[in-house]
Amino acid sequence: MQMRRKVVFDFGYSIIVTLFGFALVASVGGRDARAAPFLVSDPSAAAEEVSSYVVDIDGTEYPNQVPQPVEGSGPRLYMDLAPLGLAAGQHTAKAKACNSVGCSGWSAEYTGVMSAPFAPGGVGVQP
Repeated sequence: MQMRRKVVFDFGYSIIVTLFGFALVASVGGRDARAAPFLVSDPSAAAEEVSSYVVDIDGTEYPNQVPQPVEGSGPRLYMDLAPLGLAAGQHTAKAKACNSVGCSGWSAEYTGVMSAPFAPGGVGVQP
């Protein structure tokens, strides 16, 4: 049985959709100082020691992704997708967690669409 996960698309407003897999987090409009978008996972169990993640996006592996600590639980995947230069369109991602013993199996695949932000509305001069 698959566990339900929350996927968050953050475009300056909070929209939460329940899906399986990873979250693609984006920020536009200068509302957030972080780069975007990010590929994230739910935190691992607090007792699990995760030293890195291996991420596969559209068949290309990106090893040694550093986990992000999460207070009160184990770390999570938090990968900046901006440096990858992914084109607009549909992309598929999966990941595995690793430690000194080895790596887990691949997660369920997540498919999401990356697109440019909407054109700004109401452009004009403000006195």
